[in-house]
Amino acid sequence: MNEQLSLFKNKNISNQFYIYVLINSLNTEIFYVGKGSKNRKDQHLIEFQKIINSQQGKITSFKEIKDKRKYKNYRKMRLFFEIYINGGEIISKKVYSNLTESKAFKVDNY
Repeated sequence: MNEQLSLFKNKNISNQFYIYVLINSLNTEIFYVGKGSKNRKDQHLIEFQKIINSQQGKITSFKEIKDKRKYKNYRKMRLFFEIYINGGEIISKKVYSNLTESKAFKVDNY
């Protein structure tokens, strides 16, 4: 029984990847496609929320953000701000799941 349980866990680990998209709610366009595991699809939004919180919600443009260079993906964060400032939301959705890492790379790079 323990061997079967161990094999089952290993199988889940190898199929832990997924493909997700980020969608602009203002125009329903997909602006980002990524490969992830665990809570990766939410990390962009968590990083963005930290930026908003650090600015105390008093921003009207990305230009006002201090030290933009520290953000991992400047372009993506700039688009997040444009959506945020215009009253939209960033929607994060899984589109493929239960993938091996190699299959996830193939789909992500398609």
